[in-house]
Order: sequence, then C-alpha cells, then structure tokens
Amino acid sequence: MVGRKLTVDLGANSVLGIGRAAAHQFAQNGAKAVYLCDYDDSHLDSHKREIISLYPGVDVHVRRFDAADEEAVKAVVGHAVTSYGRLDVFFANAGIIGAPLTYKDVTAEDFMQVLKVNTLG
Repeated sequence: MVGRKLTVDLGANSVLGIGRAAAHQFAQNGAKAVYLCDYDDSHLDSHKREIISLYPGVDVHVRRFDAADEEAVKAVVGHAVTSYGRLDVFFANAGIIGAPLTYKDVTAEDFMQVLKVNTLG
C-alpha cells in the first residue's frame, strides 16, 4: 500500500466546491480510499459515483456528520485506520456561514455554531 494515500475530505458536498475538487485530485493522484464527508449529504452519493466511474481503483466512503462533532470525526478517522491501517491526509475543508440574518437577529447559539464548525471542525 506504499504510495497509495488514504484521505478524509470534510466539506465535500458542494456541486462545484473545493471539497469535491480536492476529492477528485486525491483520487486522480493515487489515493487508495477517499472519505467524502459533510453535514449536508445531498450530493455525496453522486460525487461517489462520479469518482468511482473516473477512478475505479479508489474506495469511496460517504459519511454525513457535523464537522464540529468530535466523536463523529474520531469515528471516521478510526474507520480509515482500522480499514486501511493508516490515514495520510485529513482535509478539513468544512465551513458554514450560518443563516442569512442581520446581526441583530443572530442568536448567540447560532453564532457559536458557526464559530464551532469553522474553527474546531
């Protein structure tokens, strides 16, 4: 397995986003496995099908979870290590902007969720 990278890509759901592009780059450049992870999983399965069709030797895993959920992140890392014996790249690309509200309508809880995902995730 030397030379074949194992990657976890957080924030991979966007149709034309950085996470999707990174997953394709990892697959194209010899990744053994790629984990596509995002809180919104509406496009993850189609990204998986696309990557498998273009790079048939790559194992693609889809996970729906909040990047700020430490236990969920530990679980996907644990799965990679248990399944493949290692993890080479962890691409923490997750980020949110929160609800489109004026500053006076944003609650402390909403603000803290954005901060948690964008800094801890």
